[in-house]
Amino acid sequence: MKKEYEDWEIYDFENTVVELACGIETMDEDEYEEKYNSLPEEYQRQVDANELEFADNAVGSDSWRSDW
Repeated sequence: MKKEYEDWEIYDFENTVVELACGIETMDEDEYEEKYNSLPEEYQRQVDANELEFADNAVGSDSWRSDW
């Protein structure tokens, strides 16, 4: 069952997702991890997707994933 959040919580979660996406290269690793861990699982999945997209763009394709 999905938890219902207050509007202000959703706003904060979405802002944190954007902050992590924008700070993926520059944010301190501990700060990044702390913010990531503060998010509910559904928002962490958004961050995970952003990280994969970032890696895909850095490599130039998503073919690197086949090496997992």
